[in-house]
Amino acid sequence: MIFFNLYVRIIVFFDYFCEVKFNYGAFPEIIQKDMNKFLLTLLIAAFAAPVSLLAQDNGLNPRYTVTVGELYYRAPEKKKPSVGTVLTTIADAAAGVVTDINNEAYVPMVRAEILSSINSVRRLIVVEDANVATDYVIYGEVTNITVNRKTETTKYKDKNGKERYNTEISYSANVSASLSLKEVATGVVITTNVFRGETFYSIFSSVDESIRYSIKRMCSDIARHYNAVFPIEAQIVERGKIDKEKQKEVYINVGFAIGVSKNDEFDVMTFGSIGGQETRKIIGRLKVKEVMGGDISLCKVNKGDKEIKAALDAGTNLVIVSRQ
Repeated sequence: MIFFNLYVRIIVFFDYFCEVKFNYGAFPEIIQKDMNKFLLTLLIAAFAAPVSLLAQDNGLNPRYTVTVGELYYRAPEKKKPSVGTVLTTIADAAAGVVTDINNEAYVPMVRAEILSSINSVRRLIVVEDANVATDYVIYGEVTNITVNRKTETTKYKDKNGKERYNTEISYSANVSASLSLKEVATGVVITTNVFRGETFYSIFSSVDESIRYSIKRMCSDIARHYNAVFPIEAQIVERGKIDKEKQKEVYINVGFAIGVSKNDEFDVMTFGSIGGQETRKIIGRLKVKEVMGGDISLCKVNKGDKEIKAALDAGTNLVIVSRQ
């Protein structure tokens, strides 16, 4: 039906284009040429728009809008000074814990990186305008920003044989945030997770550098998590290479329009039912060998080649789900 409507639209528009083209002879020739270009551009747009929309969705992967709400820093409780807290502070200083960090100053950076990571989630569309209604909202708090300092002194001899000392200071950082995903229409919280990022000594030479990298590592986990919450689903639309009883390659109906890339992996699952509840069983794994279009990719069967072939031979309904 989609292709029929598209065909009718093109034919009607083309007829209109031809009719108009041959009935504005009173205009100067240069205007006629410009009008031809304008109408032809509209014709191309009429054809391209529905094709683009078609390529973005195989019916299994609706995209949802999401906004990132307020993000707060949860400062640790301040306790009254005591012998225990004083000793802890002294011990922290001796262990190299950096205590003079303005943690709240890093919250805007954390939020910006979270926005960037959500933008890379293939089935989510980030809306930054707070006045626009969205399907989901992500909100939470930064629960930890800590940095440790390590000082190492090494002894060496210069070219004259004189002993010298070299002192190097490096930092490691830990950043964590608790985020919740809530469906706006129902108010139901879908997931709540704590994400962490860590850097190691001998790589970073400043507090700021180590914190920034830890934030990026944490946000990489955030993107992976929400890609798993909203996985890409597909179907095998054509069988590829077969070697006796083994299915070596298949074609699936997702491609670059939904963000599929070469080497992406998918699980192959069968459906079942236990106690009236739907179950899924993994019988194999696919790896994208070539993205061939907006909604078509060639995949190599990496696991379960016999099982997948047997299921296809039997006409079993299979679902293909992206892995993270």
